[in-house]
Amino acid sequence: MVIVPIPVEAKLQVSENQTMKYMDVATASEKWGITGRRIRILCNDGRIDGAVRNGWTWQIPEDTPKPGDGRVLRKFRNLDIRPGFVDVAALEKASLALPVESSSTSFFSSIPSTVSFLFSAMGKDVSARDVATVLSGELSYSLSLQQHLLIVNFTSILRSLFKKREKWNGGRLKEIYIRLLQGISEVDGEYEREMVKGGRGEEVSVKAAMENTLTQYEYSWSSLHPLSSALILTGEIMKVRPYISALPFYYYLILSGELLRGGLLPPLLDVSIMDEAKAAFSLCFTKGIYTDLTTLMERMEMRTYRELEENV
Repeated sequence: MVIVPIPVEAKLQVSENQTMKYMDVATASEKWGITGRRIRILCNDGRIDGAVRNGWTWQIPEDTPKPGDGRVLRKFRNLDIRPGFVDVAALEKASLALPVESSSTSFFSSIPSTVSFLFSAMGKDVSARDVATVLSGELSYSLSLQQHLLIVNFTSILRSLFKKREKWNGGRLKEIYIRLLQGISEVDGEYEREMVKGGRGEEVSVKAAMENTLTQYEYSWSSLHPLSSALILTGEIMKVRPYISALPFYYYLILSGELLRGGLLPPLLDVSIMDEAKAAFSLCFTKGIYTDLTTLMERMEMRTYRELEENV
């Protein structure tokens, strides 16, 4: 590890009283486990954040993450994602009027319609009334044991997200999937699919795709407005589809965790928006366009706040 004088090109990136720590290509090669030649190519291609040329050599910021697999879906790159417009003022006003901390009781009393929506997304007909019956601690004879467990597991995890609002990482994402299927299926959190189609039609591993997605999230999307970062993270993980079972419930938990971390309530949904939601997600998958989905979810967010405010 070395500390070098900051090149002229890099001076604008740090304050006057800071010295940015850089490492050379040899140090980066040892740290990341890839060849120096490959690192120089990535630097030339602009794929290593903050790398600057110093004469014939490259200097790389010490805290720069290892570059992801370049074969992963091109749509994962920020330049190919259009997040859409968010009415920040309206959402902030709504969230200040009804903070997360004081709204969990009213939120969970309204959750049955959302659970019904998630079952419908799986092709299952489960009414909000049946969900409410299960959540009251009773049995619904029209539901299977697996459906009972899924409802209970899902709401239990969602309650924990209200209490522990942390940034997503690979470990937490695997943990909630295991908890979601507890008693339903024996899963160990390992990805249930091996490969995914890349942006040029080639196949890459699900592990590489997920790592790339989480890297983008960590260094780019998580700094966006909470609604935008939540939708992009959820949508990009949906493209990878790392697991097979109960995916609508899993994706809703990812969405909710990111929204709660940003101080926003998860949206209450119902089957009336199913067709609109499918069309909006289709645009995300095919073109990386999140504008319609952002508009839809912003509308559902505002409706959620209005509904809960009336019930408080």
